Amino acid sequence: MSELERETFRDLLVTLSPLQRHLLQILQEGKSERDILVETTETPRTTVYDNLSRLERLNLVKRHTEPTGNRGRPTVYFELRKLPEFMLEMIHQ
Repeated sequence: MSELERETFRDLLVTLSPLQRHLLQILQEGKSERDILVETTETPRTTVYDNLSRLERLNLVKRHTEPTGNRGRPTVYFELRKLPEFMLEMIHQ
């Protein structure tokens, strides 16, 4: 990674809220449903959703669905996109 890419990512991280950084840290452990993220962060569901949406727009998080095997809506998961190691380290700083 170039120094410019590192600087750009560092600038991006500065704009993230503490909740968004926390969500990124949680998602480093693996994919998660929104309800689990709500419970883990002890934050209202709509607030978590709004913050996940922003992280999606920034291309840091992706959403995907999996069928439940039953009738009804599929389960929606959020997961961290593949990021270079230096970005993962910066998330924890």
